Amino acid sequence: MEPSTCGHCGGLVQARDPKCPRCGRFAPALFGFRPALLRIFPTQGDRTRPLLLALVAVFLATMLVSQRRGGLERGSLLSALSPDMRTLFDFGMLVPLDMLETIEPWRWLTYAFLHGGLLHILFNASALHSLGNHIEHLLGSARLITLFVVSGIGGGLACSLLTPTDFVVGASGSLFGLNAALIAYGYRRGGNVGADIRAVAWRWLIASFLMTAMIPSISHAGHAGGAVAGGIASYLMKPRRAGERESDAALLWGAISLLVIAACVIAAAHAALTRPE
Repeated sequence: MEPSTCGHCGGLVQARDPKCPRCGRFAPALFGFRPALLRIFPTQGDRTRPLLLALVAVFLATMLVSQRRGGLERGSLLSALSPDMRTLFDFGMLVPLDMLETIEPWRWLTYAFLHGGLLHILFNASALHSLGNHIEHLLGSARLITLFVVSGIGGGLACSLLTPTDFVVGASGSLFGLNAALIAYGYRRGGNVGADIRAVAWRWLIASFLMTAMIPSISHAGHAGGAVAGGIASYLMKPRRAGERESDAALLWGAISLLVIAACVIAAAHAALTRPE
């Protein structure tokens, strides 16, 4: 069987070794799954791009469905190429809980993959490209996916608690979470490097809040909830140096986050296909 590396000390181990002979770490290759997880979340990988493609693909899918239903908006610049509300609802938009017969918990994440128009997706895609690359360079691809999911859920829950009558779509809650994650990482890392990182991230965060404050129909609760969730999650993570091997915990949380995304997508699709007309 192909050898692997210990997630703690980096020594060579067999994939299914119960303990690392070098440091004694239990399940040093994660029961043989570590090589596969490293292929999914490589140390020097680019997982921002697939995440971006996922957001764009979902947006295109909502436009196509809206077009077939005759509800695609082609009006003003701000509303150009906007999917209709029924399509967004079926795809997992966050809606007031009293609209639902039963709680549909996947909406606290699926809303983050939906966007209300062309400018909306372009703005968030641009922000994700910038923030995602910084997060991957500093924290790694597994933590990027984890922080995106945790921040999205935090933003969704904040919307339901603080603005329960709002209809919400967009990845901006997750993006504010990634921004706050850089601030938390800067505090955890410390030193001049950490100070520089958090200074730049604080400026980004403040500028983003000020910019969005001037735009109507923005979910400030979602932004705040995403920022709090992302900041706390990042602060709880062990600081990682650029290029350092991925820890077992980071790989496992990354895998769990992907499974959560998949489960929410399947649940939303099943609900949409079985919902009475």
